[in-house]
Amino acid sequence: RLEAVQLMRVMDDMLEKAGVHQQNEELTQPCQLEGLLELVEVEQNIYNVVFHELIRQVTVDCAERGQL
Repeated sequence: RLEAVQLMRVMDDMLEKAGVHQQNEELTQPCQLEGLLELVEVEQNIYNVVFHELIRQVTVDCAERGQL
């Protein structure tokens, strides 16, 4: 449980540093869309890192569940 709480805090910090939770203005220009796509890519990478760590934590408790 402690590892899950720590992982959640790390994920929240990473997302905040990436600027994911900031309110964006209406996107009307192509350069704004490119910036949004870059932000989505950063956000996806953060979720990938967190998801893999979560799988690792589950695998420690139950190898079969982690493999699934």
